[in-house]
Amino acid sequence: LAVTLRGIVLEEVRRERVWPLIAREAAVGLLNGVALGTAAFLILMLPIVPGGSWQLGLVAGLAIALAMMVGTLTGAAVPLVMRRLGIDPAQASAIVLIMITDGVAFTTLLTLSSLLLGHLSAP
Repeated sequence: LAVTLRGIVLEEVRRERVWPLIAREAAVGLLNGVALGTAAFLILMLPIVPGGSWQLGLVAGLAIALAMMVGTLTGAAVPLVMRRLGIDPAQASAIVLIMITDGVAFTTLLTLSSLLLGHLSAP
């Protein structure tokens, strides 16, 4: 969000640079998500974590990775869409970004939990 808003203010984000910006932010989000998701997975596998398991680590890791990627994509896209609609992106982007990322993260965690934990749990 901050990088995109800065680019808009400095007029560095032109039409031909929008898709490379989106692609770069998606790659950064994916890399950060994989790193944080892997860390969560490994931490939840430690025997000192009460109730931790590889199954819980897998669900948490995947949810974090997806949430990070969606967050970075949304952070780059929302200001661009708002500018295109004639709305000041500096005023409204943050609340829209928070709403989308929180909704996606919570939904992803609950969906993965319900889908995967039932199949991954030992009978």
